[in-house]
Amino acid sequence: MKTNHHPFWKVLFIGLIALPLSADEPKEAPSLQVKIDTPTVFDLTIERDIDDAFLAQLDTAFRRSGYDGRIAELSDLDEPAADIPLLSVRLMDWERNRTGFVECRFTAELTTMDGQVKRLGAFYGTAMALGRSDSFSMTRAFEDAAINALRDLHRDLEKLDTAHADRAATR
Repeated sequence: MKTNHHPFWKVLFIGLIALPLSADEPKEAPSLQVKIDTPTVFDLTIERDIDDAFLAQLDTAFRRSGYDGRIAELSDLDEPAADIPLLSVRLMDWERNRTGFVECRFTAELTTMDGQVKRLGAFYGTAMALGRSDSFSMTRAFEDAAINALRDLHRDLEKLDTAHADRAATR
């Protein structure tokens, strides 16, 4: 009698072998911690989605501007590490207005490794969403508005020369 070996068991076996190999890889230490404070909403899952989406745009904008360190998000319960700069962002609004534009407004401050708090100011980005009714186009408008504002934030961090903490950590 011929036995039939199922591909499921082969994949499971290979996965179990590969799991310990991938677990041994050391994680790169973050060079920037980010704490995002969003406006209060009634549904906590929506608030978490907003945080995740904004952090993704922050990472995209910083990478496009030349930042090459690892960014770690902190929740309200996480204690920031003292030896890594902390960027605190207070998202004021990120919404489509009545004129058909998506606006992203936030304030930011940086806590340096020596404990100094530097207020970076308010940042604003906008993108045209007029006539965009499908979800892909609206998503793109929200991304563009955030990236426009976050590029300005990265530029201001570069002026402080704290965005190069990722390069200083490797020296």
